[in-house]
Amino acid sequence: MSVDQPPTTGDDDQERFSRLEAMIDELQRELDQLRAERFVAPARQSEQPTPTGSRRSVLKMAGGMAAATLAGVAVGERARPAAAATGDSLFVGKRNAASHRTTLQNGTTAGPVAGEPLTTERTLFWADNTASTLKDAIGIRADGRESGAGVDAYGGVGVRAKGVNLGVQGTGYVGVVGIGDPALGFGSVGVVGVALGTDERNYGVSAQGTTAALALSSQTKVPPPQRTDAHSAGEIEVDGDGTLWVCVEVGSPGTWRSIGATTSAGSLYAITPTRAYDSRWPGNGPLPAGASKAISVADGHDLGGAITSADVVPKGATAIAYNVTVTNTRGAGFLSVNPGSATTFASSSINWFGDNQDIANGLIVALNEDREVVVFCGGGGSTDFVIDITGFYR
Repeated sequence: MSVDQPPTTGDDDQERFSRLEAMIDELQRELDQLRAERFVAPARQSEQPTPTGSRRSVLKMAGGMAAATLAGVAVGERARPAAAATGDSLFVGKRNAASHRTTLQNGTTAGPVAGEPLTTERTLFWADNTASTLKDAIGIRADGRESGAGVDAYGGVGVRAKGVNLGVQGTGYVGVVGIGDPALGFGSVGVVGVALGTDERNYGVSAQGTTAALALSSQTKVPPPQRTDAHSAGEIEVDGDGTLWVCVEVGSPGTWRSIGATTSAGSLYAITPTRAYDSRWPGNGPLPAGASKAISVADGHDLGGAITSADVVPKGATAIAYNVTVTNTRGAGFLSVNPGSATTFASSSINWFGDNQDIANGLIVALNEDREVVVFCGGGGSTDFVIDITGFYR
């Protein structure tokens, strides 16, 4: 200001401030244009030519060093993104480009080194919430509407989830948790698996696990046949007693069949008839009235007593199908074949009524954990006997 100029008034200050604001706005637009020229594709550059006159007008408007400095500070302040209200950091990639990974990190600690080219880094987007102090912190949540999808994934594997030790006793590792929402109105489904195409190797759901491939448990825990809710054919459920049920006909509650339980024998595995025991083998002898004998049916033997098939009735078998034969009978009597843990009997498995009779009968009997049965002899006589295995249940 020259000495002969009158002092500036408030109106003059306001006018200068308005001019500077206009200069700042123009500079901001110019910077945006320069950024566009620097990073857009060549084809797009040809569609958006740079107005060189605009640059000359900007330089003229800058005026002097003070105005330029003030404008630079103002532009820097305007370009700075607003901090999160909580003060947490938000780190988005080393470069905001599709050729590099983009990372969102929740937390105040330094973020990971991101921005590796996808030629070496396979992950394009990474959401990291591991710094959270909450044990149930969520990395990504996606919400869909009605028939929409929260996450729609397509690839060699659409969605791959790896369970991490949650650090809470009893929770273990969970890769995917499916929770049905009753708000859907037509029924809640935690996980739906649909295999597309006609390839015979397509699976709706494929599961692997070191303990079990699949664990099924109903929150209701009441056996399905005892309920009144509606079910469809093909549903499978495990009730509170560990019984596995399958629904074979739609209804309320539908028609259910038990296919495995602690009180059922399981499936029958038929085998080539194999001798498990013969009282005529060396070291054995006839069973007299009032006596009992525990017998292992685990192994198969030849007619002389030598083992020919170890574990023909495998570990875990709960029952056997067998034939029992009495021979060299004396007097009249009966045998009662029972599970290996039995200490008494209340039924007959085979009867004879005279000397030197040969009689056979086919039956089923449960086993103890050692794959044994106990044979009791009743009546007034004695007999040799043979047990041949025809199958086992497991």
